Amino acid sequence: MKTRTSKKPTCSGLAPFCVYTIVSTERFEEARLAGEPWRFKEARRWATAAGLWADAFDQGLEMAVLFGNAAHCSCLVGWGVLAGLNVADDGTRCIISDIRAIPGNHKTQELVLRSTGDRIAPGFIKPYAICETPAFLARRTPGRRGKSQNPSVASCAAPR
Repeated sequence: MKTRTSKKPTCSGLAPFCVYTIVSTERFEEARLAGEPWRFKEARRWATAAGLWADAFDQGLEMAVLFGNAAHCSCLVGWGVLAGLNVADDGTRCIISDIRAIPGNHKTQELVLRSTGDRIAPGFIKPYAICETPAFLARRTPGRRGKSQNPSVASCAAPR
């Protein structure tokens, strides 16, 4: 799979592209406070994300997943690291680790779409997009790298 690479510097250890999706703030907070990897199911097939995640894995990088508030799509509520991904006919199952809030007041419109190079427009309500990894993502302290599974063998159990 041929992928576009970003000419911008990325956050240390993170792939140049990330996944943006929406979720209710209640679901996000439950997952964040649980302090364990989140088994997340999405009805859409994250086929492009799967290829980019495999590329990132091959380069020793992690892929971020950013979460927007499903009720107010212009607000980013948090992010985590993609640790497992399975794209099937009925959608995508993934495991998100190291879930955390995004410090500050960041908006979805700060994200740059991989497909066009443009910022996400106000009113963008698609449940899934590939974006350039934003510089405002704080890097975890060394030694806390998540245990990503090899994308060629990753599988996820059904979400809880």
